[in-house]
Amino acid sequence: LVVYVPHVVIRMISKESEAKALTAGSLRMKHKKCTVMCTSVSNFAKISGALSRIELLTVMDCYLQQTNDVIQELGGIFNNFEGDRIVVFWTQDVDVTGGEHSLMACDAADMLKVAIEELNDSWQDYGLDPTLKLELNIGIATSDCLVGNYGT
Repeated sequence: LVVYVPHVVIRMISKESEAKALTAGSLRMKHKKCTVMCTSVSNFAKISGALSRIELLTVMDCYLQQTNDVIQELGGIFNNFEGDRIVVFWTQDVDVTGGEHSLMACDAADMLKVAIEELNDSWQDYGLDPTLKLELNIGIATSDCLVGNYGT
């Protein structure tokens, strides 16, 4: 379970008070202030067309691992990922660093830029073309959101 559920979520629902709150009635939609960060590799189509399947798998594995490490460190929760697109969110319920969630998202964006630059400098270590460069798009927004269990 720890592999698939973020540590901050496990801690949040394992608290006794949170566990009591997880009744059928409490799982309904709620308004919460959230910060959402979306990322994508802007040159993904070009890269995926130029690499073999194994090379692309290596690149995406490295990219997703770097992204996961940064997001986990700053208490973000992965909403979903599809191909090179990743959606992560922070709420006031998840506060592992003592910081404002919008600032944690901005810190994550800065850290991701550095991580991708380092990754771009390391492709030769993976047997890939050293001129390969991932270009990252990052968008961040903070707003009231509907969160909770819906549709099931």
